[in-house]
Amino acid sequence: MKGGKGMRTTGIAGCFCARHEIVQALGIATLKKGERYSTMDWVFCGALSFLRCAEITVCYDIACQWSKRLHERVSKMTPNYVVFSGATKFLQHHANRTITYVVPKFHLFAHKVYCQLRYALGLLFGVGITDGETAERVWAGANPAASSLREMGSGGMSDTMDDMCSSWNWIKTCGIADLLCERMDRALSEGAKQTAIFTEFTEALEAEEPTRVAKERAAIRTWEQDAIKKEGTSCPYHIEKTHLSVPEIRRQAREAQDSSNRPAATLGVEDEATLTDFVLHGLIIEENRARFATKYKSGGGSYVQATARTNALNAIRRDLIKFRKLQALYTPDIFAALTSDERNPDRSAALTDGLYLPSNLSKDDEGLNAGEAKIVEIKVRWASMEDELDNLRHQLRLRGCINRHKVANVTGQRNNTRAREVQDDIDDYVQRAADAYRRHRKAYTALVGKGKWEDTMKELERSDCRGLGDRLIEQIENMSLESARQFVAGKRGADSSGETGYELPWIWYNRSEELGLKITDGESLL
Repeated sequence: MKGGKGMRTTGIAGCFCARHEIVQALGIATLKKGERYSTMDWVFCGALSFLRCAEITVCYDIACQWSKRLHERVSKMTPNYVVFSGATKFLQHHANRTITYVVPKFHLFAHKVYCQLRYALGLLFGVGITDGETAERVWAGANPAASSLREMGSGGMSDTMDDMCSSWNWIKTCGIADLLCERMDRALSEGAKQTAIFTEFTEALEAEEPTRVAKERAAIRTWEQDAIKKEGTSCPYHIEKTHLSVPEIRRQAREAQDSSNRPAATLGVEDEATLTDFVLHGLIIEENRARFATKYKSGGGSYVQATARTNALNAIRRDLIKFRKLQALYTPDIFAALTSDERNPDRSAALTDGLYLPSNLSKDDEGLNAGEAKIVEIKVRWASMEDELDNLRHQLRLRGCINRHKVANVTGQRNNTRAREVQDDIDDYVQRAADAYRRHRKAYTALVGKGKWEDTMKELERSDCRGLGDRLIEQIENMSLESARQFVAGKRGADSSGETGYELPWIWYNRSEELGLKITDGESLL
């Protein structure tokens, strides 16, 4: 429930068995104001009170945040707490490192890349194909009673929730035999086929590249034995970035500025740091202008909309005035060529006045000296292209996940409308990232001209903005399966080395003479 002012409770928290979808004893509690850690800790320790497990896997959509200092919070629970026995068990598991934290598969795509590897259920030994989305299924079953529960008193709501949870557990208990038989049949069928292919493929790899296979196995073994896996730990599934992002460029320039003692007579690292801020300020104005054009497509509208539009224009104008002051310091020749109206823009010119960064200069302005600002902008533009491609791939992965979830689980007009709104938001993010990449690429071309760099940063077409959807993944999997069979048979031809006839959007791979075809999404085609 949103808000919560004057409410006795704003929702319900629960702890369930992720594999069999059973509501745990002492695993339900009311939320006072959102999912506060104190409430979630209480529910978690309550569920642990009745567990007899040698190891525990905790699946929570914000496990990457909630698990931090969890042992410190739980250690403060006193013996008079009802859940104290569960708190004691948790502290024992924490000390023995027999507890693991993961994120449900559907929620995982919204996390950053490290979390998608560190908290991935699919990379954890012993979980099978569990998706960890049990809580969503339980709440979907309980949602029809929400309108009645919110009108009840605390006692009536508690009794009703007890009845609902007991009914849910009884239904699951009655159907668990059929469920286990169904899962066993599927596991035997799929397991035999996948194991045979995997074994043959691994043996072929060991015969051809035994050193590399041994190295990767050792890295995976070390990764799996590390129960903490702090960020920065070497992850065998993670592909390290070879480029600098825009924040990293700014950070390095600042660090160099703090440690520099060079005189101001030459362009030292201190000047480069301030030049970086100058160029980045111009890029921020570019982004705000592009966002304004899409968010406020036309004038008019209500008073609130007109006020928001005016405030956005005023913010862009203030940024532009600040940018002109920096421009007078770092590119004085360009600033001297500006008209008086361009030096002091009004609100009507906030969207139309040129920034006159080195990339914006025309052939008629070649006589103007952009100085070192051009070198800095070249570096920042390249990093911006890399960042926007990463952002584009992330949004496309998220869009594919949302689309699959909607098709498989969403029914009814109300739920479909809400899901469509989420899809529209993600589509806007995809379009924004694509437009930003095209904008940076156009500016980079104006700075350095055409060259071999275009083999890496290609022109982004609308057809390239496709995620690894079900149809595309199915074709890749079929291609990989056939390639694996050819590899096992000793046929390392063109198709088995990644040079396939399937046209994959270029944003998902990088091509080089040394590496051949390299999938950017962290997968590889053999």
